Amino acid sequence: MYFEATPAVRSTHASRLPLFAIGWSPLRLVSPPRLVALSVESAFGARFSLRVDGAYGRHDGAAAWEVGLQPRWFFIGTFASGLFLGLDARTTHVPHEGDVLVNGWTLAPVLGARLPLGRTFFVGAHAGPAFALGKEPTHRVVPRLDLTLGAWVF
Repeated sequence: MYFEATPAVRSTHASRLPLFAIGWSPLRLVSPPRLVALSVESAFGARFSLRVDGAYGRHDGAAAWEVGLQPRWFFIGTFASGLFLGLDARTTHVPHEGDVLVNGWTLAPVLGARLPLGRTFFVGAHAGPAFALGKEPTHRVVPRLDLTLGAWVF
């Protein structure tokens, strides 16, 4: 008798990585300036991604906003679930500073993790020291902490 070995067939849906992630950052609503923050992240292969985020809100009666960019490298796991190193660059504009930690440009090396919540949702977090750039405020280091609740877009 003659038997031909057939390669194992894998499900294409189970092995397919998501291409995009959209997220919301609830911590931005509780720390000044209180902003509604949304993000979009795109995968470039299994281990690299680029996150772009924006936030808008009111602080002391005036409009405040923030824009950030964060390239990420997943050194354990993949874009769908793993540990990553990133570089967070952002600018924050708050007309009336009051009790805000930073108003202006910051650059922060961050360490983070992403965990899946089922097949559609995920939770992610990253933290690191943010170095304030420019004259206002005078070059200081502030904590950078973010929690993201999100969904995959295949």
